[in-house]
Amino acid sequence: MEDAEEPLFVPVRRSAAGTVTPLTARLPEGPRVGIAFTSREALQAAARPAQDWIRLAEDALRGLLVPLGIARIQVDPVLIVADLAQTARVRNVPRPAPVAAPAVTGLGRPSPAAVGAARATIGTSR
Repeated sequence: MEDAEEPLFVPVRRSAAGTVTPLTARLPEGPRVGIAFTSREALQAAARPAQDWIRLAEDALRGLLVPLGIARIQVDPVLIVADLAQTARVRNVPRPAPVAAPAVTGLGRPSPAAVGAARATIGTSR
């Protein structure tokens, strides 16, 4: 029977609820990779101070990364840094909807003027 491999030290991001997500990186060529280290010292040398981490077997880490479309794990990368040459996109920020109380006719329906204003706001016309 083969000896099981030692678990890897995997840097993670911790949510306010306490859940953890393995950190990933992007190679200069573009593809995303998982990140793992063979020792705590190697992780601390490459990551930011006080980086959270967990221990995971390679198969377990791979199981978390494959659904994200990440097939490669970079073991013991020398340095983890953000690509400061590129501006990060802001994601998951909702756009505020226009706030306007529609005028209502006596029948409980929006007035024709309110309907026209709403169509103009969303870019449709009739």
